[in-house]
Amino acid sequence: MRTRYPASVTKSLSATLFPRLHRIHAGIESQIGRCSEFMLTPASHSTAPPSLRRRGLHRRQPVLVAGFLPFCARNAQRWTNRANPLGSAANTGQTNRQTLMKKPKILILTIMICAMTGAALAYSNNPVVQARQEAMGLMRAGLKNLFAMANGSADFDPRLAKRSLDRLAAKTAAIPDLFADEQYANGADALPEIWTNWEDFLAKAEAARLAALAAQAEANADNLAQYLAPIAQSCKACHNIYKRE
Repeated sequence: MRTRYPASVTKSLSATLFPRLHRIHAGIESQIGRCSEFMLTPASHSTAPPSLRRRGLHRRQPVLVAGFLPFCARNAQRWTNRANPLGSAANTGQTNRQTLMKKPKILILTIMICAMTGAALAYSNNPVVQARQEAMGLMRAGLKNLFAMANGSADFDPRLAKRSLDRLAAKTAAIPDLFADEQYANGADALPEIWTNWEDFLAKAEAARLAALAAQAEANADNLAQYLAPIAQSCKACHNIYKRE
């Protein structure tokens, strides 16, 4: 049995949600233009983050920009019109409330695509933010491997441990340079307080660097957990203040 929504619900959605979706749709189209200019220019290939260049994705992303994202932008309008009880049917003098009642999934699909598309554009259009995200992702992966070995959920692998510790030491040392340029994107993890409290941020980054260096030099199968604790504490101290929840 299908759920029947009260008329007050459909009226409220029509007055609040759908205008917002239309504005999101317009914003997506404008972002696609800027993103395409960055991604489709040959000169931009040299500024792509290393992880993209290694995998050749900086040359494949134009397919995403020129294909899937415009598809989402074009169809967001059509999908919201379908879900909007005051849409095309209303233009002919009919009240199409049944559309929303029969197809609530259209709302969810439209919102998800708009949100994911906007986030993808924000990151792909800003190589500085993308480089930070890459570095933080590598550190998370390294810590995950190391903590698994430290708590016994994975066997100690000397080569993997060394590779992960070397990566942590290198990436924590790069934090000041990664954040030297005051740039951040909507939805990204970095908060603007990083640059208003720059000295404190540098102090916390230095604590992480020193903890990573100590672990790189001294950690082994017997004392790995002991050296990971200061790294985790320094990361948490920084994230509590400067990372978006």
